[in-house]
Amino acid sequence: VTDATAVAAGTSHSLALKSDGTVWAWGDNSWGQLGDGTTTSSPRTLARQVPSLTGVVHIAAGLQHSLALKSDGTVWAWGYNAFGQLGEGSTLSRSSPVRVRELSGIVAIEAGPYHSAALKSDGTVWMWGDNYYGQLGDRTTDSRSLPAQVAGISGSIRALSSRGSHMVVQRSDGLLWAWGRNASGQLGLGTSTEVTTPVLVPGFSRVRAISAGGRMSLALRQDGTVWSWGDNTYGQLGNGATGSYFFPVQVQGTPRPSPLSSGAHHSLYARADGIVLSWGNNDHGQLGIEGLASSASPVVVPELRCIEAVSGGTSYSLALRCDGTVWAWGDNTRGQLGDGTTTSRATPVQVRELLGVMAVVGGAGHSLALREDGTVWAWGDNTSGQLGDGTTTSRATPVVISALTGIKALAAGASHSLALKSGGTVWAWGANDFGQLGDGTTISRTAPVQVPDLVNVAALVSGHAHSLARLADGTLWSWGANDFGQLGDGTTTSRSLSARVQELTDVMAISAGTHHSVALFRDGRVQAWGSNEYGQLGDGSLSLYPSP
Repeated sequence: VTDATAVAAGTSHSLALKSDGTVWAWGDNSWGQLGDGTTTSSPRTLARQVPSLTGVVHIAAGLQHSLALKSDGTVWAWGYNAFGQLGEGSTLSRSSPVRVRELSGIVAIEAGPYHSAALKSDGTVWMWGDNYYGQLGDRTTDSRSLPAQVAGISGSIRALSSRGSHMVVQRSDGLLWAWGRNASGQLGLGTSTEVTTPVLVPGFSRVRAISAGGRMSLALRQDGTVWSWGDNTYGQLGNGATGSYFFPVQVQGTPRPSPLSSGAHHSLYARADGIVLSWGNNDHGQLGIEGLASSASPVVVPELRCIEAVSGGTSYSLALRCDGTVWAWGDNTRGQLGDGTTTSRATPVQVRELLGVMAVVGGAGHSLALREDGTVWAWGDNTSGQLGDGTTTSRATPVVISALTGIKALAAGASHSLALKSGGTVWAWGANDFGQLGDGTTISRTAPVQVPDLVNVAALVSGHAHSLARLADGTLWSWGANDFGQLGDGTTTSRSLSARVQELTDVMAISAGTHHSVALFRDGRVQAWGSNEYGQLGDGSLSLYPSP
């Protein structure tokens, strides 16, 4: 087999699609699944072309049957057919390809064990074959030998997967729908009950690719993380454990956007299984647990699942759920929880009217969210213009910063904000009494202004009133308050224009506390500078260091 463009594996037979549109097959042929007009009991150990089949653009293989999609949008099937999985109106097995009846305009196909599925150009899903577990999605468990549309899915579907007796489809907006067998929680619904009609997988969005295995499911999300759920007897979910998981958990070793964060006196950790741990001060409910005093040990924030990122404001907390919604708890005297009130909350509440979020950051009393479309939304304290909407009016619900588009990262100081554009430029707004906006002045701004002379920026962070930027070349630049040496330039003089942090190179990651800064290098070294009265620089002393 040469010039192959796709492959498909059944239980004991294999298919290959060549660039010339021909299909080649080898392996078991007991039911005619090799499509050559025979049903031999002895396996074929060399590939042969499936006769009379040309113009093929996609292939799929079930347990003992095969499917091919032609460039004209028709589907052809052959092999085992006891459940009608060939879709030609009978249950007779076929050793040569036959056209699936009443089906045209198809753009994708999928073969389950004993059922088949097709995706039409209009985004509808059509299925036929075995339906013992409700995998055809028609509210019954009756098998069917002719295709029928799966009802109940709103929106256009762009991908489908079914290697077991359950079905997972991906909508064009990145949401997932699932139905069929669910004994091991492979539908991701939090239960083990079969579902005979499509249901939305809760709390899960921004999916880029899917794969539904025998009793498990996988999803690749737009942030590069891989998530899995269902049967885990052999550790196939890749989360370092065994035992079934009825909700999505993250596969180990894949990146996370922001699993750790700290506020003024509390800390947050979003575990790989989507559960949030919190510890530290709880005087405003920032730990997310009703009635809990401060805790020196991590506690689980109840009823929060599928969390992919957290951010600690001064005395409040933010969490980004994998469905693109934002949840908040703690101090709300400035409306920083975004629920339309100024009532503090000891348990999480959803930020109102905010969907499709991919990053969140919290300041002293204001919050920022970055949506998938590159827009920035802000809420909370605005006395210094830190919401960037051109006013100094505080907001208890999110407002869009209309002047910003194409944003890929955010940072929030106590009363100022930063945004990184996709082109590598930095924009700032809010309080500027220490020059933390980096525009050469100490004038506060209610709308974003560009930080001059900064290009090719890869990452941003903010302390209380100072800012740091890591460039793509691994150098580090800083500006703003410097009364504790947090800018790392060897002085304690504040600066309103950015300057390089001494001769640091190969910086991989950065973080900023209230009055100190930390850099991680590619070789694993960590350097720190600034305030050290509590030992936050980690060098064994309490001495201030204005240089790294």
